[in-house]
Amino acid sequence: MFVVSVKTSKVKIILFSVFLAIIALSALLLFNAEKTSAVVSEGGISLRASDYKEREKFLSQFGWDFDVEPCAVKEVTIPWEFDETYIEYNALQKRQSLDLEKYKGQIVKKWTYNINNYPGYEDKEGKVQANLLIYNGNVIGADITILGKKAELHTIMSD
Repeated sequence: MFVVSVKTSKVKIILFSVFLAIIALSALLLFNAEKTSAVVSEGGISLRASDYKEREKFLSQFGWDFDVEPCAVKEVTIPWEFDETYIEYNALQKRQSLDLEKYKGQIVKKWTYNINNYPGYEDKEGKVQANLLIYNGNVIGADITILGKKAELHTIMSD
């Protein structure tokens, strides 16, 4: 059996604790940076959406004309386990270079806007909506929904 005795001062204990705290904080910042680093995707598309102006710019960059006021704003939790609906929805997101997998378990804000210029629906007010899923000021998911008996989902970039 070995017995080790270490003599240390309070100053060394405090310095070591501060060092550990800095390492833990750095790891936390790195983990969160991975989730929020996609401010601009490939092709120069801005994903920023922390305020109305940025949400307006996001939708406008795809040519959408929309009502200034959102028709709904609510919090949504991305589930830890995706059911068939979420698997299909995430496949739509992946076609746009977005992916909800890394946001499982996170609470995000869903902003819904009426779209006024969707081809074939220009005169059908409130029948087409854009949904934006926003986490830490960035769009992490987006879709165009055509409302009706069976809703149709499309990419925000118009497929």
